[in-house]
Amino acid sequence: MQATIEKEFTIHFPKKNKSYFEGWYIRVHTSNKDFALIFGISLAENKRAFIQYLDTEHSKIYDFPWEEFSFHIDPFQIRISSNLLSLHQLELHLPEIETKLHFEHLTPLEISRYSPGIMGPFSYFPMECVHSIISLHHHVNGYIKQKDQYQEINGIGYIEKDRGTSFPSKYLWFQSNQNDESDCFFFSYAHIPFGLFSFQGCICVLMLEKQYRFATYLGCKVKVYKNEKKIVVKQYPYTLTILFSYPKGYVLSSPKLGMMCGTVNETLQAEAIVTLKKKKQQIGKWKYTHGGFENNGIF
Repeated sequence: MQATIEKEFTIHFPKKNKSYFEGWYIRVHTSNKDFALIFGISLAENKRAFIQYLDTEHSKIYDFPWEEFSFHIDPFQIRISSNLLSLHQLELHLPEIETKLHFEHLTPLEISRYSPGIMGPFSYFPMECVHSIISLHHHVNGYIKQKDQYQEINGIGYIEKDRGTSFPSKYLWFQSNQNDESDCFFFSYAHIPFGLFSFQGCICVLMLEKQYRFATYLGCKVKVYKNEKKIVVKQYPYTLTILFSYPKGYVLSSPKLGMMCGTVNETLQAEAIVTLKKKKQQIGKWKYTHGGFENNGIF
């Protein structure tokens, strides 16, 4: 399982020169602090590396010349200037932010040969955007210093990754580790181009005492209720109902043909009320708070 995490986490340069992006998304939640960081590269006409920062009050992007990006394979780690990201450590030395974090007890996605990642069999095909979940839940320890304010970090983390050419033209994304040290909820619904065709694709993980996975490749059907901000997912014998609420959020850069020229609003203050039924019997109902949320054309 550790080898699978490392394979997903490592860099995946395209075999042919083409417009390409790759980004590592790191989420941190504590009782009084929520923030996210993105380490990324853009291989378009002008190659560059970047770091994006988001919390509940603002967002900011830091650009770096391509020459300041480097990586090491074994063990895998990324360096962007003096900033470091590895599977178990993150360091930032930016003009307004300094942080050092350690990640422990990573929880990987359950996999199989048919489903080597969250995208299932689509992991074996070239896609516009390949999504990977590195860790659904882990412990985060360290500190963050902003504007001379020092804060110790002792919380919960989540790591995912995207790579390809562009984000989907329409999509919705939510992730929360709630306030419970064993829970995680991830949901994404998007317009997916696939060769000459396209389809609406869903990937979802509800981690309780076990991992419940819902996905288009597993036969799930999705119905969107725009006015109610509600989504119902049916995958026999389960029915998952999700009711979202969210503020506007802050602007992040997003990829288009490898260039970070698009924008998307993300908030870390969304909520999702999730109800799970098996046939007609309700298994449980949970309120996920402090959620990361992006909505681009679904609601």
